[in-house]
Amino acid sequence: INFINAVNASPDMQKALIAVSSFKDPGMKSVNIQSVDIIPEGNALRISIKGSAAAKDLIEMQQAYQNLVVSIKKTKGMQLLSDRIDISSKSFQMELKYTEQSGAVIRK
Repeated sequence: INFINAVNASPDMQKALIAVSSFKDPGMKSVNIQSVDIIPEGNALRISIKGSAAAKDLIEMQQAYQNLVVSIKKTKGMQLLSDRIDISSKSFQMELKYTEQSGAVIRK
């Protein structure tokens, strides 16, 4: 029974939220995460993030957004599936896949 439960178990949503909260970094002050949706998918979680980059100019917006992407890629267990940024509205949307790793959430 334990084996069946382990095979069918999806990752802990709390750990996924901790991973998402670890994205904040000093170079991303202008990044605002407005919504996070988490959906179990087999042995992983699909995470949709919507937000905005309220920067003074396009260069600052791009840098803040790029810092977010780099931060996501450094987060253990997190995979960036797709990302999209709309320059006119300064909004972005990302699709991520989270698979639970043994140990704590660690950034490289």
